[in-house]
Amino acid sequence: MNGCVARRLLLPAALAGLAAGACALDATGLGDDTPDQEGTLDADGTLPPDDAGDRDDGALRDDAGREIEDGRPREDADDVRPDGDAGGGCGGPADCDDGIPCTVDSCDLLLLVCRHEPNHAACDDGIACTDDACDAAGGRCDHVPRDARCDDGDGCNGPETCDVATGCGAGVPVVCDDGVDCTVDGCEPASGACSRWADSSLCDDGQMCNGPEWCDPTAGCLPGMPPSCDDERTCNVDGCDWMAAGGRGACLFTPLDADGDTWGDAACDGDDCNDANPAVHPDAADPCNGADEDCSGYPDDRPGSCAACTFGAYGGHSYQFCSAALMNWSTARTTCAAYGYTLATIDDLAENDWVATTAHGVRASPWWIGANDVAAEGTWTWAGSASTYFHWHAGEPNNAGGNEDCAAIDVWWPAMDWNDARCSDLNPFVCELP
Repeated sequence: MNGCVARRLLLPAALAGLAAGACALDATGLGDDTPDQEGTLDADGTLPPDDAGDRDDGALRDDAGREIEDGRPREDADDVRPDGDAGGGCGGPADCDDGIPCTVDSCDLLLLVCRHEPNHAACDDGIACTDDACDAAGGRCDHVPRDARCDDGDGCNGPETCDVATGCGAGVPVVCDDGVDCTVDGCEPASGACSRWADSSLCDDGQMCNGPEWCDPTAGCLPGMPPSCDDERTCNVDGCDWMAAGGRGACLFTPLDADGDTWGDAACDGDDCNDANPAVHPDAADPCNGADEDCSGYPDDRPGSCAACTFGAYGGHSYQFCSAALMNWSTARTTCAAYGYTLATIDDLAENDWVATTAHGVRASPWWIGANDVAAEGTWTWAGSASTYFHWHAGEPNNAGGNEDCAAIDVWWPAMDWNDARCSDLNPFVCELP
């Protein structure tokens, strides 16, 4: 078969025209690709060999004499335009550049047509909140803002927006202030909704006497109801003192002062132990008279109440340990009586030890107590209240010299035993208020 015929049969339809122009048949209907060659086959049936000055034998050429390789014109350095441009087709990617940066340009070598595929990645503007796409028809990149990508999940700082030039921008914060000073205003981040509640503590003016202020969510702080300060006791004068409690105010329940000494009755939680006597109150003098004028609970317990005596209390009784002026037993008894006391009566061992120890602490000396047998020798009685308790030292009482009729304690310290002594001896003495 003629080589040109064979080539035509093998070419696609789109290239058949080129093949037809490339092969010129001679008078015998056979020919090669060179016009200077005879169109006959050699004796062995092959194409004529290349001759000097011939083009390559058997190569397909277009009408201009350019070789066709792989079914398309071969690019030549001296072409005026790419071979693919012939007849409106393309010969390679360079023939298809559409000048749009975001398209991938290519030549379909089978159909010899240009392809322009959008390359969206080439439009990436580096802004995370935009959708970037290549608009091939419009010849440009499109950047569509997506506000949702800027949402930080906090509804209280306002909806964020996307700007195609600068990216995500902050929203306008939600304003929840209702203008009421005593409400606590807030914003719920999940929903961006305002919340508020009344806080009455923000209304407190620090003064109790005008009542607790409270917060109305709409009107703000409102005054409270003053306290009644009524303890329902008729012996008190009730009221609210605005200056009490450091200026915060407090209810005061002042006991009635029946005797006018400015001290309220102890029967109504006051401090006046005798509201019928204005001379008796906590600030009163407490002279040595066996009475409790200063409401301390003990008579004559102030230092110096009983001259030259030291006060002591035991078992609910008051004692005076008088040591500055030494006296005989009879004078000591009279002095105690003048104070409203008697010479001390000892009722048991515990009291004996307390009296002896206290007396020794005031003065280390024998001390007169109330026991005596002045009325009848050997029959011991007490100057004050009666008692059957006695604590004689071994061998006592012995009435030495026939005139030892008065008892003394703290004679043989540290033994706290008693001795019978002459009533005329001068000793300190212990007075007791029963």
